[in-house]
Amino acid sequence: MKNDKKHLTAALSAIIFWSISFVGTKLAYASFGPLTVCFLRFAIAGAILFFVRIIMHDTKRLAKKDIGILLVSALIGISVYYSLENIALSLTSAANASLISGSYPVITACIGVMFYHMKLDRKQWIGIFMAMAGVAVLTGGGSMEGKHVMLGNLIFIANGFLWGFYNFLIPHIDHSYSALTITYYQTLLALPFLVPGVVYEMPVHDVTAGAVFSILFLAVCCSVAAYLLYNYGLRGISPAAAASLMNLMPVFGLLFSALILKEQITLQAVIGGIIIILGVLLSA
Repeated sequence: MKNDKKHLTAALSAIIFWSISFVGTKLAYASFGPLTVCFLRFAIAGAILFFVRIIMHDTKRLAKKDIGILLVSALIGISVYYSLENIALSLTSAANASLISGSYPVITACIGVMFYHMKLDRKQWIGIFMAMAGVAVLTGGGSMEGKHVMLGNLIFIANGFLWGFYNFLIPHIDHSYSALTITYYQTLLALPFLVPGVVYEMPVHDVTAGAVFSILFLAVCCSVAAYLLYNYGLRGISPAAAASLMNLMPVFGLLFSALILKEQITLQAVIGGIIIILGVLLSA
């Protein structure tokens, strides 16, 4: 029971960091493009993880048989996922991003049913349909400063499927690797696929202290600490249980987007968000 609580607390802490990451990413856009933010975040994170491994005397290397699954998890959980997330965040609000991310547990459950032979009861199916209805309300269209909010929302929904597959993939990685080792090699394998985005968005102008601080926060707290905590959490709790904790992301996301970014929280967002959270709670 004590170990279960430790794993649960670790996963919860990671999700709190990730709920703040939407605000941090938005602030970084003052100086950097979405794909450049993604690369800088994980390049700095990779350097930090390298030195942490030295300090922790973690010298374990990847076996050839494990490179494939680590590469797939890096592509799904870092390269593609965060590239799409950052692009989506440039199109929609941090509040919308938080609310839609709250539906990811439902998407994870659907993936479990379709591909991993999970069984759901009637209550869980009702919760899934409620969460889907909430997302439909939230993605009802509109515009924000002339940008395509609908497209950004749809990209976030698509990202939910990547995150769902990631949740089921991690437990299949050899348990002889520590969470630190897994996170380090995932970051290392993901970086080359993020370089083209930086080249596309060059050059960078008018770098501000606030944008640099945001990048550091994303790297240290959201990419290093959060991934270590989440990968550790997945070792002791089920993928569905870990994903269900993400229903807290809309709450924290809305709070910080309103307090820090001064984003307007629309009635449509509130209604859609409430339906999503109720649906997730019911399906969990």
